Amino acid sequence: MFEVKPICPQLRKQCIESKCKAWMSVKGQDPQTGEQYDRYDCYEYVWKPKFQLEQTKEFRHSSASVEKLVNIVAQAMMWLSGKANDAKTLGSDK
Repeated sequence: MFEVKPICPQLRKQCIESKCKAWMSVKGQDPQTGEQYDRYDCYEYVWKPKFQLEQTKEFRHSSASVEKLVNIVAQAMMWLSGKANDAKTLGSDK
């Protein structure tokens, strides 16, 4: 049997695979299924959407980490300003 190649939406004809600049090898793990892969496929129509999903997930994770850091810094600033006020109060009692 022979394998039928998919139709490329950009070329509007059968996929030319390794002759195309968008044909690339990727090794990694599928972010949705956890499946390990090592294969060639079209960047524009297969890899790019997967990379965008992973990038969005990482961005959300980074945003949450930054928010936690902001909260920690705000608490430290409030604590320090309280200590500074205590020091001023102690100094004015003399």
